[in-house]
Amino acid sequence: MGIRLFGAPRTRTYRCLWLAEEIGLDYEAVSIAAEEAAQHPNLLAVNPFGKVPSLDDDGLHLWESYAINHYLARKYGGDLGPQDLAEEGKLSSWAFWTATAIEPAALIVLTNGFLAEEEERDPERIALAMAELYRPLEGLETHIDHYGYLVGGRFTVADVNLVSVLSWVMIGGGDLAPYRSTAAWIARCGSRPAALKVLQSMGF
Repeated sequence: MGIRLFGAPRTRTYRCLWLAEEIGLDYEAVSIAAEEAAQHPNLLAVNPFGKVPSLDDDGLHLWESYAINHYLARKYGGDLGPQDLAEEGKLSSWAFWTATAIEPAALIVLTNGFLAEEEERDPERIALAMAELYRPLEGLETHIDHYGYLVGGRFTVADVNLVSVLSWVMIGGGDLAPYRSTAAWIARCGSRPAALKVLQSMGF
């Protein structure tokens, strides 16, 4: 059966496809429009909730992008995944932090600066979201300035996950200029060939 990644363009599927390309996986990308996911029979056979991204790894079914990425990194990713239990814990910490401390506010920036119709966008909501991100980004700036990457001083699945979310801030017009080390790290990770290949496939 092999590996199948179900997803829609311009969704959280991006981070899973990026990681798959970084690993060099032999996989099938099954494109499903987000509005069709809840009724798509092939997807529902893998994920009963009808959401993307979802993974079918030779009969093993997973959903939620962070869970998919950590599974792929641990099983196939080599240096992209944990090298010991301590690193596995650190990678999980960054994943939960990304999902709770960064993603909600980043989505507000993306929605009001890019996704929503022009007349529905609210610049004030962007400003409020960026204020909410101030403390997390200050901490991230200190970490990146000292270590260069999130875990182990090297590029890992944690960088894929967090950069994919912080890119929403940039697309939505959020100002990351005050965080120079973080901005340089985002550019460094986002310009990797695997990331550019996936972005190109999505029409960016």
